[in-house]
Amino acid sequence: MVSLGAARTGSTAPTATEGGSHDVRPRVRWIHDEEASQASRFVGPRYQRGSQMHRSCSRRELIGRLCASSMAGVLLCILTSCACQRSVRYIDGFAPNDFVGGWPSGLHGDLVVGDGEVVQLKTGFVYDFSNVTVEKGGVIESLPGPGWVILGVAGRLSNKGIIRATRGTEDSPSGGFVVNAPDGYSAAYEVTWGKGGRGGRGSTRDGPSQSYGGSQGIGNGGGGGASFTGQGRNANGAPGTPIGGGKGATPVKQPGDVIGPGGRGAIAYGGPGGPGGNATRAPKGRTNRGGGGGGGHRGFHGQGILLRVVGDTILVGGEVSVRGQQGGAGGDGGDTRKKGAGYSASPGGAGGGGAGGAGGLIIIRFSGAYAPGVYSFDGGEGGCGGEGGEVRETPIYDAEDGQEAERGSTGACKVDPVS
Repeated sequence: MVSLGAARTGSTAPTATEGGSHDVRPRVRWIHDEEASQASRFVGPRYQRGSQMHRSCSRRELIGRLCASSMAGVLLCILTSCACQRSVRYIDGFAPNDFVGGWPSGLHGDLVVGDGEVVQLKTGFVYDFSNVTVEKGGVIESLPGPGWVILGVAGRLSNKGIIRATRGTEDSPSGGFVVNAPDGYSAAYEVTWGKGGRGGRGSTRDGPSQSYGGSQGIGNGGGGGASFTGQGRNANGAPGTPIGGGKGATPVKQPGDVIGPGGRGAIAYGGPGGPGGNATRAPKGRTNRGGGGGGGHRGFHGQGILLRVVGDTILVGGEVSVRGQQGGAGGDGGDTRKKGAGYSASPGGAGGGGAGGAGGLIIIRFSGAYAPGVYSFDGGEGGCGGEGGEVRETPIYDAEDGQEAERGSTGACKVDPVS
């Protein structure tokens, strides 16, 4: 079991050879259509359909033509950043039990990732290249999902771009995240959740409400409270449950009052809590009661990356990243209006933020020369708390802000020479 904490580095070691054979060949294909729209949710831009070169800014094609035709167009191009073509390629891997010989042995052949190109690998599968070269501006990234990126190189690995794990999972399974490589190497790491933010109290015409916001639960933010007995709901902390951030409180209604509903707690991982409802039309002598904001949801953990290189490992000028995802922000409390004497307003408290996901683990096992690069394994930032509801006219007491969540725990990098 690897304890996440400080990074560790290794040194150069004598070269070694490993080999084997296998008769199953992987498929290499361009990503298209539905796959491209799926990938766009996780890897950045939205891709157009039906082309090996997916444009993330096709609306700017006219601007692109102007760029090439006039000085004014050149200036417009600079201002709008119209150079944005990027190709995306997906490569199938092997199931871990497919290997009957040595690994790595180069079954995938050579891989060269050029400037502006993204190569996607499937998490939990094994890759077996002869040599890998990632140029500056090139990216190798895993698709989202639990597990490890297992990348073997029988020859030389040179990275001047980025090798990154995009997004792991939300919960740490019993025994941690385990990797079993085809060469018999195994490792695991466990992660812990940071604290989510507590929801803020609502306000009354006499001061802060005694009904507090909901408490956080295993990384999720609590819901915001409302006036008087409007208690914010606690976040759901049970691993694997579909409910995350606590729901903001809906105020208890008295006859003639106008209330705003509580905001929904975030369900999607890393999602922000919903805002509390506003209340603006209560008659004279009654109260506008704003709803509490929903709590933010915790972020996803980083994945693990295992690099096994038989030849030289040259990572200078490049980055290997397993960062955790940022937690979701708490929803704002509901606002109210106080129109003058005889009118009363009680805004809602804000939801707490969701904790950031923990950073993952990088393991580099090499047998040739080794030159380190930049290794990023930070935990995701904690989500900020929402803003407490305000009394928009003749303010007396605004409601409390939600509490900011903790950052996710830091991952680690483990570098081991293999003789």
